[in-house]
Amino acid sequence: PRPPMSRPKGGLREFVPERIIFFIDICDEMQEDEMSRSAAAVLSMSRRPTRMDHIKTCLRGFMLTKQRMSQHHEFALALLTDSTHWLCDFTSDVDQICKMMGGLKPGDAYPSFDMDSLFKTVRDKSNLFPRDGAYSRPLDDFVYRGIVFYGRSLVIPTYTSTTLHSKTMKHPRLFVDVIYLHSKPSSHNKTQEVYDALSDLDMEQERSYLFENSTSLRRFKLSVATLLANPVQRPSQQDFKAALNEGD
Repeated sequence: PRPPMSRPKGGLREFVPERIIFFIDICDEMQEDEMSRSAAAVLSMSRRPTRMDHIKTCLRGFMLTKQRMSQHHEFALALLTDSTHWLCDFTSDVDQICKMMGGLKPGDAYPSFDMDSLFKTVRDKSNLFPRDGAYSRPLDDFVYRGIVFYGRSLVIPTYTSTTLHSKTMKHPRLFVDVIYLHSKPSSHNKTQEVYDALSDLDMEQERSYLFENSTSLRRFKLSVATLLANPVQRPSQQDFKAALNEGD
């Protein structure tokens, strides 16, 4: 296995290009439009943009900005139903990813989500975990990151294999960030329980970023913009928040 990346004293880690997988929830709740209700610019529209619409728009801007930073970044796409489904392999062609996203529509009210399927997809599609003692292809110089857009207020994601979860998240070249879009917390949903389960994603390493949002389009855009930072060069989310507070 590759040696872990070390942080030079007093400076950033060396830049490494990313392969980023967008995991997009296509449950029925992704057609909600709460974030658009507070946005004055869209109040005159006949149809307010949905959560899914905002994800598509922001991810196009995200990819174009990442490519201005480095042409070596690549992107892939996977869907979340009751499990994870691979849709588009890694590519630097932003238009190809956007075309695939353009056809996405919210689907059913899936009663469950198997988080293990997400980890299995990451392991299968990255080149970080040898199979039978060998890598599936020559070692590359990429960092792999999953960015998960989860949109369910009633469905708590389940972890079956703690070993799979722990071993996957411990790899120094792998990161998984989450943006949780949900309904306002109430006695009729489980938003807090869902948030707690998503928080368990990276309890040991504390290298992931987790954002939650119910109604603010501005906050959603800021969350996506924050994730532009290369994960090998950014501080922990807790340290990042502390630095922002110190600057106020």
